[in-house]
Amino acid sequence: MQAIVVLKIAAMTLFWYHALLLFARQRHTRVGVIGAVFLYCMGCYLVCTLTDDRPGYEWLRWIVLPGCISGPFFFWLFTRTLFDDNFRPRAIHWMIFIAVEGFTLAKHYRAPEFVFAAIESEAAAAAILRLFPQVFSLGFVAAALLTAYTGREEDLLESRRRLRSIFIITTGIYTVAVLFSEIALKQLERAPLVLEALHFTTLLGFNLYFGLRGLQFMDGALAASPPQKSRSESGEAEAADPELLAKLTAAMEGDEEAYREEGLTIRRLATRLNVQEYRLRRAINGALGFRNFSDFVNRYRVQAACEVLGDANQKDTPVIRIAMDLGFGSLAPFNRAFKSITGTTPTGYRRDALAASNPRASAEDENKRQKY
Repeated sequence: MQAIVVLKIAAMTLFWYHALLLFARQRHTRVGVIGAVFLYCMGCYLVCTLTDDRPGYEWLRWIVLPGCISGPFFFWLFTRTLFDDNFRPRAIHWMIFIAVEGFTLAKHYRAPEFVFAAIESEAAAAAILRLFPQVFSLGFVAAALLTAYTGREEDLLESRRRLRSIFIITTGIYTVAVLFSEIALKQLERAPLVLEALHFTTLLGFNLYFGLRGLQFMDGALAASPPQKSRSESGEAEAADPELLAKLTAAMEGDEEAYREEGLTIRRLATRLNVQEYRLRRAINGALGFRNFSDFVNRYRVQAACEVLGDANQKDTPVIRIAMDLGFGSLAPFNRAFKSITGTTPTGYRRDALAASNPRASAEDENKRQKY
């Protein structure tokens, strides 16, 4: 029993130490701040397990409880920020967080009866209170795994691609093991000591790995470089094969205009160029400075869209048609990519471009609008 307490304290100390270290190093980056908050939440979780059924420590549990129950959410948020250079937390994400946090805190702080007045059955209310946090925790973990898996194909950073694989395997196995243990041992008041020891040893091992490899990866491959025009992972532009770059340029800028293909992937482009996929990844990342294949393709698509939107002869062409002609499956991703690159919407860009090319007509249109 004492050994488990020592494991918890050691893991907790390392989590908070790495949280402070990560924040000190990367406080100017989104991934650094969110990662530090996630590590802090993991330390809070361990404090909660230490104070379970220990009289006299209720005050400490109440202090760390918000961080304890926030761990799964910030785990997902950290994963999105780590693996998706273009991800920005939006209001809907924080609304979900507040809802889950509030409901779970209500459970732990014994919310008043009126909160659950709509639930007539006390057994049903108790079941919802018990299962709701677990379901959402599992949902956040599943969303994090999905993020790591779906973005692997387009990721041009080899070290981050390897990290995705490690993340998927370790997190998947660990989550399944925890769920299986909870189901198998749900009739027991306390899990066997050997399982507790294994659980907290795993957390301690994660801590050590993050300290040895994770912080180095964050400093070098991610946080130190801007998301679009980064250097290669070694820190300097990689010498690319001139012949490969020439073939790539011809495919993207020549008559082929490969970027117009809907659903174009790096695998399809490598097949078209008759080169190994890893060589194409290194060329786009090392020589051209892109970290994500979609960002590389969207640069060509948005550039072509700007030419159409600025053409007075095509001013009546619907924006949705331009998006579809350039390989976008729908209007929403086109709008996001266009605004991310140009800082404005396609409609706003067209208005400004046409006004700049024909200021007299623009002034007449403005006078008509004011008149009517």
